[in-house]
Amino acid sequence: MNVEVKLVYRMLKRSVPLYVVVLFFSYLKSDQAFITSLIASFTVTFIFLLNAYTQSYTAAISIKLYYFSSLFGYFIRVGLTILILILFNLAYPMDLVILALSVSVLFLGMLALEAFMLLKKDKDLDWIE
Repeated sequence: MNVEVKLVYRMLKRSVPLYVVVLFFSYLKSDQAFITSLIASFTVTFIFLLNAYTQSYTAAISIKLYYFSSLFGYFIRVGLTILILILFNLAYPMDLVILALSVSVLFLGMLALEAFMLLKKDKDLDWIE
């Protein structure tokens, strides 16, 4: 398993309290807000895992492809996030305020957690494979 994938799995384990807090506060508002927050949570998790697997796969092929996927893959992942959430919104009437708050809090929280984990520099990860 590559470093990026290991890092995302560790990040997901460490972000469980963040997910619980977001889901708890959305549950206090309404059941619809809870379901919306749950959909946002699954979407954010899927996008982070997709990013990790994409980075690992492209890094194994070539460094130029890795840089290309890092730069342009970001826009593709943002577009995919928007597309997934629009499709869910068509299938289920979501609370759009809770959706925006949940996605923003989860994305920023996960990015902050990823930055913290990179600064921590876990000793058991082999960054040069």
